[in-house]
Amino acid sequence: MNDQGKIIDRISYTDVPLIIDCTKGAKLGALTISFTSAKPGFQNAANGLINTTMANIALLIRWKRNGERIIDLSNTTDLLAMKDAEVRSGVYDSSLKVYPLNLNPSATSLAPGRYQADLTVNITYY
Repeated sequence: MNDQGKIIDRISYTDVPLIIDCTKGAKLGALTISFTSAKPGFQNAANGLINTTMANIALLIRWKRNGERIIDLSNTTDLLAMKDAEVRSGVYDSSLKVYPLNLNPSATSLAPGRYQADLTVNITYY
């Protein structure tokens, strides 16, 4: 979206790196990741959508290593069970791709301005 609110690209995304290095210490028994969102909260947590502070704009969250995979933000994900998460022994790539999403697809423009969203990443391991 440009400064005038005109949608110029619907494909752009932002990479959010999240590499978890567990090569030091004892062997992992569990490694899980979950997400919480404060205000403005989730648009549709099961489909990876987070609300933003701007009307009609949400953020769509996908795993970077497998952009097709839907992240169910309402559940905990077991990273040890994800074949494509471990990039080398003990190192897990949980990086995200974040896409802005127009919730009103018939609109050709949106109000210009900055928007923000809140996503907390919770990692549990033992």
